[in-house]
Amino acid sequence: MSKICGLLSNGALLLHNEKALSGLDYLSRVDGEEGTWYYWLSSVCGVYELKLKEVCNLDNCEICKVDIRYYPDIDEDAFEQFSFKEQFIRVSSIFDDSEIIVPKNPDVCPCCGGSIQDKKHVHHHCCTQNIVRKKGIPKLMLRKHLSSETFIIGNIDFVFKENLDKMKVVSQNIYKEYIEEGILVSDNDGKLVEVVPPGGLDREVLGLDLVDKFMKFFISKFLNAMSINCTLREKRVLPGESKYFFGNKQLKSESDENVKLLIMTYICGKEAE
Repeated sequence: MSKICGLLSNGALLLHNEKALSGLDYLSRVDGEEGTWYYWLSSVCGVYELKLKEVCNLDNCEICKVDIRYYPDIDEDAFEQFSFKEQFIRVSSIFDDSEIIVPKNPDVCPCCGGSIQDKKHVHHHCCTQNIVRKKGIPKLMLRKHLSSETFIIGNIDFVFKENLDKMKVVSQNIYKEYIEEGILVSDNDGKLVEVVPPGGLDREVLGLDLVDKFMKFFISKFLNAMSINCTLREKRVLPGESKYFFGNKQLKSESDENVKLLIMTYICGKEAE
């Protein structure tokens, strides 16, 4: 098991009785996927996901590369920032928008649908307070239909030595995607309606704003619950990129003067004290 799995599981256990004070309504491990968790923060309508993408061992360090996703609620402003494809997926049957219900003796986890009989499944995350939230997450058996790029808003590199040593958080102030051919859809009468004009902007997600909200919780509440202190050591601002999708399914990334790539490095543990 990678070290990030232990870190995320330990934090979940420690926050179990402190969720309200931490600005956290619910959290849940995604059953069957190593190092993947959902977080329902009180400050946002949508759901954050951390997903372990890759583990590298280099120079006595374990580097765990984790993607940050945000699944917007269909009624929040952020929903309109995502691409037409992402919006279509979000309102489809792939997602479960039923209310989170926490029964006294559940057969399956009310958050993610995983088996509570699985010893690896951390069941202590279920909230005991009467907080009404939609699940707002992909159905467990349908997650495979999501591509690796959908709903991405940034990523984190966790660097472990004996314990967590550093974090490198990467995001853009805005994620732009343009489509050469545009997008047409049929309305209820069968007429074609232009959703995105040719060469138009299809995605305009304010990634850094969403990442900042999550990292504020993750550093000040989640890691702090394990007595892990983090200090921002370096913040680099570099030219960012926009993506262009062409009719032949080719993808091109180009530098965009209005897009900034931000790389924030945190020192963690004893060094940060």
